[in-house]
Amino acid sequence: MLDAIEARQFGSSETGARLDLLVESEKNMRNGLFPELYPRRFRNMEHLFDLFRSSRSLPEQTLWQEARLLRLMERYEQCRQLCQGHPMYEWSFPALQEFIWAGRRDSFAYPRLTEFENEEDAAHAGQLFAAAKTLYESRCYQWQQAHDEEAKPNAYEQRVTWRNTIVAVLMLASGGAGWYFFGWIAAIVAFFGGGLLLDWSGDEDELIKKRMSRWCRENPRPKMRLKLTHTRPGVFGGGFPDIA
Repeated sequence: MLDAIEARQFGSSETGARLDLLVESEKNMRNGLFPELYPRRFRNMEHLFDLFRSSRSLPEQTLWQEARLLRLMERYEQCRQLCQGHPMYEWSFPALQEFIWAGRRDSFAYPRLTEFENEEDAAHAGQLFAAAKTLYESRCYQWQQAHDEEAKPNAYEQRVTWRNTIVAVLMLASGGAGWYFFGWIAAIVAFFGGGLLLDWSGDEDELIKKRMSRWCRENPRPKMRLKLTHTRPGVFGGGFPDIA
């Protein structure tokens, strides 16, 4: 596989081919096999990291993979800085693991979807998870405050309300006068004309609803993505060791 990759025989996807090689390399690293190939594995990891950084994937989708590559390459501070560049509540559980292992300068290629192997790491994960929840709740509060402030009618919407109120009063007055002096046909004409004018003027609630819909798309509410468990099916027991 190393020979094929170095000959740039990637098949349909360079990223996929380098990922397959990385998984095989991790198995050999765990078992202490072929240490003389580590420089070549290292080069593959560097290229793969660059591919992730230049991809169109969302950062949260590649965060843990990039962090894992940095940790395996013993770039511990870069690994932690990469993770800290994202709000902790947006991390995945594997990203949390990479952050903790990098903190103790551990470059072992733990099996993917593994759990923590000792109580100290599990306790540290619990502390970070609690901190992430606190940060998330704080950001949600800030978002709600900004949302409520933005939802207040602006100057234009207030003018629309006053204009519609005046139009409604005039419509009622003209309708009543028309009916009194000219009969029910004049009243219908007055009400119909006033209704068209109100429809043309727009409605404050609808204007606010459209504006807030656009604002929410541009300023989405924070999401708590971090969990103390793997999200892929077939993994049981979460992120903590069985210490019973």
